[in-house]
Amino acid sequence: MVLAISFEVPFKEDTGSFWMIGILRLSLPISLWITGFSAVYALQALQCSRHWPDDMEARPILLAAWFVAIAVQALGLMAVLFAPSPSRFIQSTAVAIAGTVLTAAIWPMIPVLAASVCLYNSGQLSCDMD
Repeated sequence: MVLAISFEVPFKEDTGSFWMIGILRLSLPISLWITGFSAVYALQALQCSRHWPDDMEARPILLAAWFVAIAVQALGLMAVLFAPSPSRFIQSTAVAIAGTVLTAAIWPMIPVLAASVCLYNSGQLSCDMD
């Protein structure tokens, strides 16, 4: 005897579901950005802590996390562009938000590329003020 359970919820084009998808379309890029931003800088903080293995190189892992964060934002922008909303206002606002957070994924995380990973080197300051 096989018990089949269907979890399908019939989608109804009513006003409530239309606006909920619109809210998701507007809020998802910002949520993905804050997740990626937090993950990259939390990884950098972990690499500067004493819990990070000394024999493991930090820079390639940070760069990979940065590229993944950018790729997720680019995929979000592509999804918004290629699956347009019926509402022109929601579509244009979602494209503007997704483009802005793609720029925000690149620009504020440039210090991951340019700056040194940690201020401390083996428990002592790497630059002396004398």
